[in-house]
Amino acid sequence: PPGRVFSQAPLELGLLRQLDLELQVNLAQLSGDRTELRDVQLIARIASGRLNLKVLGAVMPAGGRIDGSLALDSTPAQPQWTLALRLTQVPVQALLSARAAPLVDAPADLRLALRSRGQAPAEIAAHLGGEVRLLLGKGQARLKDVDALVGGLSTLSGQLLSNAGGDALLNCALAQFSVQEGTLKTDALLIDSAVSTLRGDGTIDLGAEQFDLTFEPRPKTATLTLAVPVHVRGSLRNPRFEPDQLGSAKKLVGVVGLFVYPPAAVAALGDLGSSDNACVRILHGGAAGEPPGGTLDQAQEGAESTTRKLGSGLRKLLGD
Repeated sequence: PPGRVFSQAPLELGLLRQLDLELQVNLAQLSGDRTELRDVQLIARIASGRLNLKVLGAVMPAGGRIDGSLALDSTPAQPQWTLALRLTQVPVQALLSARAAPLVDAPADLRLALRSRGQAPAEIAAHLGGEVRLLLGKGQARLKDVDALVGGLSTLSGQLLSNAGGDALLNCALAQFSVQEGTLKTDALLIDSAVSTLRGDGTIDLGAEQFDLTFEPRPKTATLTLAVPVHVRGSLRNPRFEPDQLGSAKKLVGVVGLFVYPPAAVAALGDLGSSDNACVRILHGGAAGEPPGGTLDQAQEGAESTTRKLGSGLRKLLGD
């Protein structure tokens, strides 16, 4: 239906119950619009309504690697799905068509371990379980272009920019979600740029197709005046980005303090990324680096000045 992401039309899986197949393909080189893979091994087996598909050892010239597997049992009334995917140092732009300008240019590490049941995409999304882990390294984000696709994103992305330009130099981004019955719950969600670190908390409900996230900023510079919490709500197709103006005065006090994460979130990193990633250091209780153009004390003074200005403006707005 209009406005939904996941179709409610059942997938046609009857062919799996009529087909027996064993296939192995080895490719020395596979070239796409902007992606080149080498030493690709594909193994597929279909028997008695069950599909097992594996992609092994696909590597990129620069060193990125892709491994994954998909298992589907179509025999129950609710087909059973299992997906495992592992991307290691894969450039984000390599995953896009050449006709789509890369909105983020950075190396990505991704781990998916998901399971579900159902025959329609909407049903599969609503029963999803497992975990999602994503880590981006140093790169660049074309936030102006992203805002054109997702209206209102500038409310959030402005806190990552040092000027009015449309690009942000990202130090890193990290996302860890636990997934249960279609709801992604944040274990760790960080975006770090030269001027600010954003921490996210909340949920994404794939069944209801709704966002409920809050991003809290930690400015690194005294000039960042948009340092207010931002709520992301609404549907997956039409999210709303709402600044928390009334809560900003309290939030800005002590803004240069570190985020604290529970040990379980840190341990869940496993082999994802490397210790020199800025977000990994933050997750372990470290800092992402000295802010450019001033010390932490100067950033604190600037943040307190911004708090006073916000307080004064709010008093005028609310009639003192």
